[in-house]
Amino acid sequence: MARIMPGIGYPDSLNVFLTSRCNLGCSYCFVDRAGHKGKEIGQASLKEAIDIFWKSPGNQKTISFTGGEPFLRFGEIKRIYPYIQRKQRNNPAAKLMITVATNGTLLDSKSYRFLKETGIILKISLDGKKEIHDANRPFNSKKCGSSYDRITDNLKKLHRGRKDGYRINAQLVFSPSTAGKLLENIRLLWENGFDCIDFYPDLYAQWSKEDLDKLNSEFRAFADFYLSLLKNSPSREDIFQNSLLQAFIKETGLYKSLHCAKIHLDWKGNFYCCDKVFSLPEPKRREFAIGDTHKGINNSLRLKLLEEKRRQIRDLTGKDCRSCAYLKYCFCPIGHYIYFSTQGLDFKQYFSQFCRLSRIYISNFLRIKKKLLAVY
Repeated sequence: MARIMPGIGYPDSLNVFLTSRCNLGCSYCFVDRAGHKGKEIGQASLKEAIDIFWKSPGNQKTISFTGGEPFLRFGEIKRIYPYIQRKQRNNPAAKLMITVATNGTLLDSKSYRFLKETGIILKISLDGKKEIHDANRPFNSKKCGSSYDRITDNLKKLHRGRKDGYRINAQLVFSPSTAGKLLENIRLLWENGFDCIDFYPDLYAQWSKEDLDKLNSEFRAFADFYLSLLKNSPSREDIFQNSLLQAFIKETGLYKSLHCAKIHLDWKGNFYCCDKVFSLPEPKRREFAIGDTHKGINNSLRLKLLEEKRRQIRDLTGKDCRSCAYLKYCFCPIGHYIYFSTQGLDFKQYFSQFCRLSRIYISNFLRIKKKLLAVY
């Protein structure tokens, strides 16, 4: 029977890995693709997973489709959408959000129209300037040319910017070599009509103290830029959003490092407690399995696994994050601990840069929040 077994802190987000295939070879992609040819989740397992997830307590529901490149299986999203709709109609109190994270190279008029009509949130990976984007996100085949050109051409044909009535999100990744151009790249995305711009560090890169100092300066410049937009705009809706900043402002999704609310589904119909398990070869993922579409989700096991990893992080680093003043807003280190420890890398050495990166985000976003609340 489809069910969620006992435990507290129930999941409110289901992350569906539709495929491990991708037409790009991004330098910071963590997904292990070995041995997955032709192995992809079908409609029956998708429906069973959604049944289980929907029975989780709480009315906040997010379903995210990712990969690999989910547009390689866009037909599966179209086919499962009416089923999800029926679930919501049977529970009108549920607040449902559906997202799809894509590299944008396969976006066409049919898929764009479907997303716009259904209100599914489109998140496109775009790193800013062409030379930066193409260096980090090349096509697997050089014959395909520039992925930046392909994405921007698709958007020019389909999206009319803020007049379109459909908000498109950009997801930008920056590294130590591109951190000094972060604000420049954010400006470019804003000028090109993106309504939401999220930006994330390459957490698997080596960040020196100088890199982090430069990044902090860039974040302060971003904060000044964003506040200047606020000052000259009649309302928040007239400027671009940032998911993390909105969470800070609305006080949602807090204590992520203590209360993870996400579950992750693979092609076999297995559920996992963290998305970073997809960086592991399939046999090594079993340690992090918390159920499947036949047995349901063992939520107590999920919470136990997460707490076990938190304890291991405390023992390894000698740091107890529970005493940190920034705990309320901090990023969750568990996924990165899984990645580093299973890749034979030194997480203890890495943890200091993880902590500094988190603090850079938090201090600058709290500064924006303070000003924002004073204005509106």
